[in-house]
Amino acid sequence: MHMGTIQSQPGHRPPPLVTGFALVGMAVAAVAATLLVIAHLGIFAGLGRGATTAGPNEIVLSAQQMRFGQEEIHLQVGQTVTFVLDNRDLYPHSFDADGLELHVPMPSKGTATATFTATRPGVFDFYCAVPGHTAAGMVGKIIVEPS
Repeated sequence: MHMGTIQSQPGHRPPPLVTGFALVGMAVAAVAATLLVIAHLGIFAGLGRGATTAGPNEIVLSAQQMRFGQEEIHLQVGQTVTFVLDNRDLYPHSFDADGLELHVPMPSKGTATATFTATRPGVFDFYCAVPGHTAAGMVGKIIVEPS
């Protein structure tokens, strides 16, 4: 008995429909892989990230990947601000500043607000009170300067 190899005939091509499905499948897989890498690396996470002044009395502060968008916030004594706290993660965070009596839960993929008037100068620590988040680096300072 003779054992041989199967050889394709020269010029033999798979049907166009099979080739088309294969190309579409590879394109979909490539796009999906690219989106997964972007999501994992957080390439677009920093866009619009941070504490920005949205208006004269509003400060937007994001929380994402165990970090606050800004580690330092400057205020003047007598200034009233509304913190708009934007949690971009799939798990809850909090915004706490014990020295200023601020304790605000931040729901996952949600926004919370807190209005606050700075009454005395000083440097006040803020942090996320969810267990393990402070140790992971979710901390910052509110610096209240004399007016």
